[in-house]
Order: sequence, then structure tokens, then C-alpha cells
Amino acid sequence: MLPFGLKLVWFALSLSGLIGCWAVLLPLAWAIQSYWGPIGYAVGITVLEGIFCLGLIWRMNPANIPRGFCLAQVLLTGLATFFIIGVLAAITTATTVYVAKPKQWGPQNETAILPWRVYYLLPMMLFPLLASAVHVTFVIFFDTFEPIDGLNCVGHPLWVRFVGYSGTPFLITIPCLWLSSVSAVRVIRTHSHIRRARRSVNVLHLDLDHFTSLPQKRSKQSMKAPHSVPPTPRAITTPSPSPSFIMQMTSNRESRRQPVSPVLRERS
Repeated sequence: MLPFGLKLVWFALSLSGLIGCWAVLLPLAWAIQSYWGPIGYAVGITVLEGIFCLGLIWRMNPANIPRGFCLAQVLLTGLATFFIIGVLAAITTATTVYVAKPKQWGPQNETAILPWRVYYLLPMMLFPLLASAVHVTFVIFFDTFEPIDGLNCVGHPLWVRFVGYSGTPFLITIPCLWLSSVSAVRVIRTHSHIRRARRSVNVLHLDLDHFTSLPQKRSKQSMKAPHSVPPTPRAITTPSPSPSFIMQMTSNRESRRQPVSPVLRERS
């Protein structure tokens, strides 16, 4: 059995990861204007991590966990996993449909990047229900559980887990991997085509710049009207003062400086 301190660390990491998912997926949903994918994934993660973290009530020791909660932990873990895989399959399908129409990539498109379509209910609802029905049948038929590293309850025998979260999701993962590969190749080809088109347009503009522009035609009125030449501005010059004027101004200044008092006049 694992020490309780390690279980607390595991619990803290799981809870912080759950909070981080909501903190990232909500802004993502707002940015792409499509809420069904990010919110659906966050709900599935909440159920998956929540049923695991609730085991801390019994110190994450399956020997102390009641049988009813142990059964719920096994079944809800499988159901949440199936739902998350279904959401990812729907997102992959929506991405493939979006990539198949490059005209929607421009910023002028005001619609959501991943709009909701009714047939997304097949991977998001039908697949989890069918997979959970098979899982529940085998779990209830064998009716045995065992701890996994002393953290939570799992089905027993070992192969029962492959009809749960360990094996069934691969039925959808493989086609999703193929769709993702096709989308990636299409995106690469589209971007290379856009680069070639832009390069050819730039070369065409450079070639047009080498041609001489045509002369502009004048109207008849502009040809008849005489060309008026604007007058050249002339600098205004002031005449230089004569020597007599300068001497007169100097004498006037000296007379103004003479003292008014008679005593000072006699001394001077």
C-alpha cells in the first residue's frame, strides 16, 4: 500500500489539474465561439477526477471504501472515459470538416470555428452509452473489485478492464488518428498553395512597376487657360541712416543725460 502522504500529493495534483482544465477550456471556448467541445471535455474530466478525489474520504484505501461507492467509482470512471473519448472524436470530426473548407479560414468569417452539428451526438452520446452497457454487464457479472496501487477500485479479472477505460477507447482513437493525419496533410498543402499564390502576385506587381506610366490627358479648359506665373516675392529694404542723422541722435541722447539739478550743473 502506498503511504498516505503520497496519496495526498496525488489528490492535490488531480484537483489542480481539474481546476487548470476549466481555467484553460473556458477562455478557449470563448475564443473560438464554440462551447460544446471545451465544455463537454471539462464536464467529462470533472466526473473522472471527481470520483477519484472523493476516495480521499476513506483515505483512498479500497479496503475501507463501501461497496456501493466502489462500484460507482468503477462504472463512472468508465463512463467518463467513454464520454471524453466521444467528445474528442466529435472535435476531430469538426476539425476535419473545417479544414476541408479553406474559404472559412479567413478572419472575415464570423461564424464559429467548430459549429455544432447534430451527428456529433453519435460519438458523444451513442458511443458512451453502448460502451458503458457492455462495461456494466461484465462488471456486474463478475462482481469483484480489487485495489490498484491502493488508490481506487478497479474491475477484476484483468481483462475486464479492457472493456472499460483501458481498451474500448481505442475503437475510436484509431479512426480519429487517421482523420487527424488527413487534416494535417491538407493544412500543409493549403498553406503551401497560399504561399505560392502570394509569391506569384508579388512577382506580378514587381513586373508592372517597370513599365512607364502613361501621360495624363489635359482637358480643353486647362489647355485654353493661360499659365499664370506667381509673382516673385521681393525683400523690403530700409534705407541706411545718413551721418548727420546719426550725429543729431547722439547729441539728443547726451542732452538728455545732463543733470537737472542746478548744483550739479554748476559742478559740471
